[in-house]
Amino acid sequence: MKKSFLIYLISLIIAFLGDVSMRSLACNSANGNLLDNMQNDEEEYIHPEQKKLDILHYDLDILADHRNKIIYGTAVLTATGQADSIVLNFFDNMDILRVALNGAETLFSEYGNKIYIQEKIKTEDTVTVSVTYRGTPVMEGHTSFIFGEINTNPLMYTINEPMSASRWFPSNDLPTDKALLDIKITADSGLVSVSNGKLIGVYPKGSKKTYHWQTKYPISTYLISVNISDYAHFTDTYTGLRNEKMELHYFPVKEHQKEAMIDWEDHPAMIRVFAELFGEYPFIDEKYGVTEFLWMNGALEHQTITSIGYKLVTGRKYFNDILVHELAHQWWGNAVGPASWKDIWLNEGFATYSEALYDEALYGKGALSANMNRIYSIHFAGTLYDPPELFGRMVYDKGAWVLHMLRNEIGDLYFFRLLREYYQKYKYKNASTFDFVALAKEVSEMDLDWFFDQWVFKGDNIPVIEWSKSLKKENNRVYLQIKLSQIQDKFPVYRIPVDIVINYEKRRSERVFVLMDEREKSITVELKDELQTISFDPDTRVLASFNEKESE
Repeated sequence: MKKSFLIYLISLIIAFLGDVSMRSLACNSANGNLLDNMQNDEEEYIHPEQKKLDILHYDLDILADHRNKIIYGTAVLTATGQADSIVLNFFDNMDILRVALNGAETLFSEYGNKIYIQEKIKTEDTVTVSVTYRGTPVMEGHTSFIFGEINTNPLMYTINEPMSASRWFPSNDLPTDKALLDIKITADSGLVSVSNGKLIGVYPKGSKKTYHWQTKYPISTYLISVNISDYAHFTDTYTGLRNEKMELHYFPVKEHQKEAMIDWEDHPAMIRVFAELFGEYPFIDEKYGVTEFLWMNGALEHQTITSIGYKLVTGRKYFNDILVHELAHQWWGNAVGPASWKDIWLNEGFATYSEALYDEALYGKGALSANMNRIYSIHFAGTLYDPPELFGRMVYDKGAWVLHMLRNEIGDLYFFRLLREYYQKYKYKNASTFDFVALAKEVSEMDLDWFFDQWVFKGDNIPVIEWSKSLKKENNRVYLQIKLSQIQDKFPVYRIPVDIVINYEKRRSERVFVLMDEREKSITVELKDELQTISFDPDTRVLASFNEKESE
């Protein structure tokens, strides 16, 4: 155990020094104005009629011409709902050649990166909308359908999150409108085309080749993925909790196959850890896989097929934390989707805490504490719900800390029961922060409104505790008085459980507990020996800053 934990600490230091995972890159993800104010952007991007629409199935047929950087596509959407008109997201730089409704060509209009079809849908109706188009998708930041190259070979890939699927296919681009997917990708015959779900077939077409992928589980548009290159391909097998066999499919660029076979070999064990913690892998009848793309230091959790930056394939397992993080999203974000982008911490905070849980499962409590210390920060501006930056570090790291503190508040028994019930209740659906809060209260049978108010909905940044000490002698006894003050200015009073360790000579110590639920509080302790030092929160249980007050 000690040797394993030492190896773990060394790898943790390497990961910390070269922390290029999504949570650190996210602050520089450069998704442009889309991320400045999600409420305004969603209102501008999503027409009210879209929320009345329910897409049941996407049938996408894409031809990717890497030489001219053009895609030719036909998207057939099967939909139901109760809407006064059909409105779809689709960027207006793309050239629409034809729109058909239920097989018949129909009139349409374009405005503000949307397609409008003046057709009412009744509750009992099911309609099909077919859009034939071509063009070069525009990029914003890292997002779009991207034509690239690696080692002189084509590499084409997509990044849709949060709202860029419609840069390359017509869609109802809401995270809550999950649908089934068939996608046929045609490219040069020497290239491999990878997407979500299971491979149904590969069909040669002269100098081209078409790959047909299909999902049997619903998928959000932002998780739909296309990756095309001269990939190598190797496989592995995951054995489920009931001995089900699921294939793992890996698609590195050929030059990285040897390194990828080393870096990615732990996935069966990773999946097993999360299956035992949360419940069985959600897409066990399809696959899990990893492929490379050109966002060199980034990674994305596309459903059943994680995309990872080519700089992260080293053959030395330096970036296992990223692989663990993206795998965790298959439960948190993909199976259980966010009700809106305001709830993004339910994706990223859960995946980040899953990294810590994975290390705890392998290396013990010390690894858990090391993880929490690594993501500790005093700079978490804004609220976790509806955050100021959609992919800022706060969403990842404070989100993980909230789960860690919730675990300490309600205990392991109720916490892991909560995670399993949350997963089972909202699997293949979407959940809001309010849904999670309600379930946490139900499972724990505790009033947790105060907890979520201060850590998620209202609390800005973190509590700052200033403390001072004084000694008093009385009747041949020595008493230590510790005064605590909350001095943060964004939230008046946090309720914080604080463990204080009083350290004596000869490595002796005692621990006292304080519930810091007022702006100021003091405790008095009779000392049992010569005082050496005082330490706060030794078990890394609370997201707070403890600062000794300077002597006046």
